[in-house]
Amino acid sequence: MSVSQPHSLANLRNVPFLSGLSDDALARFTKATTRRSVGRGEVLVQQGDPSDTLYFVTHGRFLVRAGDVPIAEIAAGEPIGEIGFFENAPRSATVQAERASEVLELTRAAYEPLAQDMPELSQAVIRALAARVVAGNTARAKLEPRAGQTIAVLPVTGTTLPEAFVAGLLGAAVWDDNSRIVQGGDAPSGDLASFLAEAEAGSDHLLLIASDPASTPDWAQAICDTADTLLFVAPPDTHATTPAGLERKVLDGTLPQNTHLAILRHASAETILGSAAWLKDRPVGLHHQIALNAPQDFARLGRFLTGTATGVVFCGGAAFGTAHLGMLKALGEHGYAFDMVGGASMGAAMAGGYAMGLAPDDVMDMIDELFLTSRAMKRYTAPVYSVIDHRFMDAQMARLTEGRNIEDLPLPYFAAATSLTTNSLKLLRDGPLWRAMRASSAIPAMFPPIVLPDGEVLIDGGLMDNAPLGPMRDLKAGPNVLLNISRGTDWRVMSDYNDLPGRAGALRKLLLPGGKKFRFPGIFSILSRTMVVNAERVMADLDRRDDVVLEMPPLPRMGFLQWGKGRALYKDSYRKMSEALAAHPAGDASSSGPDDRLRAIAAEQAAKITAAQSARRGG
Repeated sequence: MSVSQPHSLANLRNVPFLSGLSDDALARFTKATTRRSVGRGEVLVQQGDPSDTLYFVTHGRFLVRAGDVPIAEIAAGEPIGEIGFFENAPRSATVQAERASEVLELTRAAYEPLAQDMPELSQAVIRALAARVVAGNTARAKLEPRAGQTIAVLPVTGTTLPEAFVAGLLGAAVWDDNSRIVQGGDAPSGDLASFLAEAEAGSDHLLLIASDPASTPDWAQAICDTADTLLFVAPPDTHATTPAGLERKVLDGTLPQNTHLAILRHASAETILGSAAWLKDRPVGLHHQIALNAPQDFARLGRFLTGTATGVVFCGGAAFGTAHLGMLKALGEHGYAFDMVGGASMGAAMAGGYAMGLAPDDVMDMIDELFLTSRAMKRYTAPVYSVIDHRFMDAQMARLTEGRNIEDLPLPYFAAATSLTTNSLKLLRDGPLWRAMRASSAIPAMFPPIVLPDGEVLIDGGLMDNAPLGPMRDLKAGPNVLLNISRGTDWRVMSDYNDLPGRAGALRKLLLPGGKKFRFPGIFSILSRTMVVNAERVMADLDRRDDVVLEMPPLPRMGFLQWGKGRALYKDSYRKMSEALAAHPAGDASSSGPDDRLRAIAAEQAAKITAAQSARRGG
């Protein structure tokens, strides 16, 4: 850690908590503080130490750890150590620089007289503390990705960046007048740290590119030390390399959620293969498939790098899930694009088809082929391990997904399953796509669980989280759209329970299906409806934040497993969503994410659902 000269007033105006101070107050504050540069990986605050100093981040990013567990990130404009400082208590966590950063250091001895003479300083600190408390109260237990201001782009070990990739990335629509792009040849030969700090000031995004790190090692090292987000690029026609040198050092010392890998191919028509080999020794948060002739791929990559990528999450719902596809088709026709997909239960299957690059019509055809043409749900077996013959179902799913692996899908994808091994939600992000889809929709007893090679036992993800919006937030920054099936009428059975046949009667009905009709829910219906119970609870407790939840009711009198009505629901949902979009003209906001138009539609849908539920319950 090195001591530097005081900041200029102009630079300090970029720090949010100081922006409201008068010039005189800002000058007095600057005189009372010491500016310190903190190198990448350097510890600023150690857990358990006395809290005798308050820090304010002027630029850079810090990671907060409680023990060995990352719990928060602190960026420019935020205080460090304020709780212990004002409580006069030991440091409650360790704070370490994730990149080259800078702080203003204010000791207790300097703060007390300054606060007495400058009420506006105390007010600024209170505002900063209030913002931190609000963020802490709404944060999930797991540290979520946070968009970086400074982005470093380098090739993987032993390669160089293709010129076509650099041109495509620079041409992505995410860079505006407040973005600055610097390549190695544009940098001075002198003090790179000072040059980069100056380039970062006043820029919403700073993109730093090292096309050939071997020929510009100082530049490559400097941008890695400075960056919040790092993107490594694997060129086409190249065998997977093992990370070494600078790449290995960066991967070992950076949170995975702040690292990305772009895997290139020449044309969008090329089959994607071999991504697992590139990912084997690279614990990156996300990887991206980029065709050099596809501007939409570069635009999507740019949105991930700037924290504006839009995710779409598919809720579970068996045959009701075809409504997702209808909504998705209407959204696509009105210009909405989605950068990442995920889902639970049957929603994971719908999402998987979309991640393959299929149009909603094609995914619907795939669903019909699986459940109607091949009648996979009608192939029963001796009820020892399950009711359904899993071998036929598995084979059909593998065929329809073309034997593809999740790592090789054009869009980032996850399937949520329930782990009976760890009693927790399991996100499937690699391996065969069919296996992830099957695991996520393995209704207990109806299907056998999926057992992974390491022995982990997985069943339907809807049991744990039927609306996996939280997992999507854990994987990426940016907005999301959740597609949900609203609850239909209350499920009631009007048959007399006393007429329910015993063992002999049930066996006779099984062997001789004719005779007197007795309407009582069968085992399939009961198992399916159990998924709805938890789904209702999850949706009621869902923290929606700024994300948008679009809901669609099932068809009247449509059953949970009535796949024969799936296409009718698909068409009905497409029509209703198209009408809703047409009734709300597009605004000036980009249609790549949940804008005010979608928020208005979601609010109207929620109001209709609430009114319908109230009417069913007699007000």
